[in-house]
Amino acid sequence: MSEREVESVTVASSARLHFGFYNFLSDNVAWGGAGIAIDNPKVIVRVYKSYEFKVENKTNIDVSDVVNKVVEGLGIRDVIIEIVDVYTRHVGLGLTTQLALSLGYAISLLYDLGLDVRQVAYRVGRGRFSGIGVASFELGGFIIDSGRVVSQNGFVPPPSTVDDIPYAIYRQRVPRGWIFNIFIVKNAKNCGLGEHSEKVLENPRQIPKDVQIELYKTVLHYILPAIAKKDFNVFAAGLQKFQKLVVDAFEKFFDVSINCEETDHVINLLSKYGLKSVGKSVWGPMVYGLYEYSYRKCVKISNIVAKELEERGYSIEKYVTHPKITGASITVVRSRKTKTWKLIA
Repeated sequence: MSEREVESVTVASSARLHFGFYNFLSDNVAWGGAGIAIDNPKVIVRVYKSYEFKVENKTNIDVSDVVNKVVEGLGIRDVIIEIVDVYTRHVGLGLTTQLALSLGYAISLLYDLGLDVRQVAYRVGRGRFSGIGVASFELGGFIIDSGRVVSQNGFVPPPSTVDDIPYAIYRQRVPRGWIFNIFIVKNAKNCGLGEHSEKVLENPRQIPKDVQIELYKTVLHYILPAIAKKDFNVFAAGLQKFQKLVVDAFEKFFDVSINCEETDHVINLLSKYGLKSVGKSVWGPMVYGLYEYSYRKCVKISNIVAKELEERGYSIEKYVTHPKITGASITVVRSRKTKTWKLIA
């Protein structure tokens, strides 16, 4: 075996929070979004060259559809895939994109396909409605994406080229002391866009101009300056307002319900215990709240809230996590050398 031949590639990524859309539809561009990469929960995959196709899933979460999409998109089946760690799907944490990119990028490095992250995303079918997940994998940090250009009939088609995938037009590190408490109510019903998501996102519509302008103002006058100044209180207040504007717009102008009884109760509890900017991803029954500079205090609040929710009969999954300020971590093992790096640091 050559000293330069790659034996295995390991990619570790993690979840993202999607805060919503600053642009619903304007000047033929839809779904410009805002979000942030977080340290936990994680995705870890490892791939090896082989003369056969084999998948070893060491978790209890079925991700076979994602694996099949990746190997079909890259045209590579001579590979052993280990799914070392993944997290709950379809709850607002972006597992499908993170796993698809982790696998696709690992296989590209293993077989020297020369694909960058956006090229992998195009090959594996990610980035149709949002670029937050792709940018979180590549860059980390707080991200604003460019949105998608809609077709002449107002439809958002799958990307036909790499350039159709939304770009990160703003990326900035957020202080790691701005800590997120995350709760998933696993037995919540009818939360988020759910089964309506693709239908709603395929056919964007303009919202009233005053609401659209208020979204722009909230991002430009509050959220982005607060990040630049590292002003936690202004950031939290701006994000709280942004989340409310997004949820209200979906419920009023798209006739879909974002909130539900279970997540409303979690929101009230997190607010009661002093967390700021409490809201939920529009994608699923995940509630988050922000706290400043005390990880130990966050863990204490998390445990108290979880106990109260479980006494109420809720099935809970929870995380206390820092913002992630880098992209995915890559480890390439060659016959006589191992190298590890991050996509951006």
